[in-house]
Amino acid sequence: MRVAFCVGKKFGGAVERNRVRRRLREIFRKHQRELEQQWDLILLARQGAARVQFAKLEERFLSLCQKMKLLKPLPLKAEERTEKLQPLP
Repeated sequence: MRVAFCVGKKFGGAVERNRVRRRLREIFRKHQRELEQQWDLILLARQGAARVQFAKLEERFLSLCQKMKLLKPLPLKAEERTEKLQPLP
């Protein structure tokens, strides 16, 4: 999977733009194993991204990935697998 981070000059100086870019890169790094590998992503930062807390930015990223069906299905735990299997009569 490839990813690009776009932060426009409207954010202000280079320090502010790089901070937003680093935050987005870290969010992607933390969750890249949860994403389908067949996609290339371009993340466009919006004006409010510089003022939002990291957790909120991460939450928004995951909700967008879920909405676009980019997240891999979660594997079932052993207990859940056995509960769903019913013995044959």
